[in-house]
Amino acid sequence: METVLDSQQGLDRALNGEYDLVICDLKMPHLDGRAFYRELGRDRLSPQAISHIETIAELAVRLRETVRRLSDTWASHHDPARTV
Repeated sequence: METVLDSQQGLDRALNGEYDLVICDLKMPHLDGRAFYRELGRDRLSPQAISHIETIAELAVRLRETVRRLSDTWASHHDPARTV
């Protein structure tokens, strides 16, 4: 397992190494997650595979937004004084 803090460094390693799995954030400096996967897939993945990656990325964004809304709703209805 390797970790990098820069998307360009991560892309360079992913393109030049052999990895079974690459996970990155959607919001990164230099390249966002979608651009990262598009660049990574340009030489290695079929257009269909890239579209699946983009779909998964969109679902991740929606899930994060849903969790945030649920958390906000719970917090607005939760009375800490009543917690046992």
